[in-house]
Amino acid sequence: MLPADPARRARCRRPRRRHSGSYASDPTSLASNFQRKIVLRMTDEDSYLNLGLPKDVLDPTSPPGRAMQVGNPNVLQLAVLGDNVNPLAQARKMEEIASIGALRDRVRPAPIKSLPTLVPATSIPASVSGYPVIGLEADSLTPLTFRPIGTLGVGGGPQTGRSNALAWLVHTLKTTYPYTRFLHASSGRSTLAEDPVWESTARGADAVAELLTASEPFFQAHAPEDAPGVILVVEGLGDFTYGSADQAIQNAIIAAKQNGHLIIAEADLPGWSRSGSLGQLMRGGRAGLVLCPSLGDGDGVVGTSVPGLPSREMTPGRGFFTQNGKVWKVQVPRV
Repeated sequence: MLPADPARRARCRRPRRRHSGSYASDPTSLASNFQRKIVLRMTDEDSYLNLGLPKDVLDPTSPPGRAMQVGNPNVLQLAVLGDNVNPLAQARKMEEIASIGALRDRVRPAPIKSLPTLVPATSIPASVSGYPVIGLEADSLTPLTFRPIGTLGVGGGPQTGRSNALAWLVHTLKTTYPYTRFLHASSGRSTLAEDPVWESTARGADAVAELLTASEPFFQAHAPEDAPGVILVVEGLGDFTYGSADQAIQNAIIAAKQNGHLIIAEADLPGWSRSGSLGQLMRGGRAGLVLCPSLGDGDGVVGTSVPGLPSREMTPGRGFFTQNGKVWKVQVPRV
């Protein structure tokens, strides 16, 4: 075997030239979105050729800001603020100009707002255009109204604001429909039962069964066209399953759907899972409020899938309201 040529070995060891320039790092899918390309001076002459530009226009001695445009033979000079071309110095100059412009321009663009974590009840109307308000809607940041007919479920985990949501619902409904008959049923002690809005209230399965039996004529009557005739709020729905009040609550739900009244039922997530036929009737209306849900909680409460909330938004009163096949992210006002 003949010895290798020393000159050939040197050529083999010579590193390959690499094209420099920002164009090499730009993804093709991103670069295709920009119709104009401005090229500043580059460290490699071949980079100009790859971009379709002459390589003898810009060189290392070209002043900062000197550039060419792809597809345009003219030489450009970009503005340089001050006499310091350092990027940090340029950024500071831009901030100075922006502060001066802010003093002259009195019309500022509207800020981009987000759904607040706390909405005081005094800061939002309880009724809009003759309809009750469920809360502040995330996309429009305006009050979201709902139709008070049939069933409305309220569910969520501990410390998600279920009690406050019921208190707000009672407030907005009473404000909107002051002449409607309000009934309250609970399986145990309830602060909400002390509200003077109730025409009748009952605690425990036997008392609830007695109340609903006596109120059956009201549920069987047709509601007025512009308001529910009866609004029944049930706290702890799962506790009434297979008890003495089970059938009476089922009858009230069926009659409310048929005659234009409203049943609001509340329970925690385990309570909704053990609610049996009562839960099935409530979920059939596919309307309600799911507070601080994880993925899949909506199906167990309102019979409709709702997104899960990220951990940073797990705050009392934040959740999803659904009715008529639509889902909205809302913040329920704090009463």
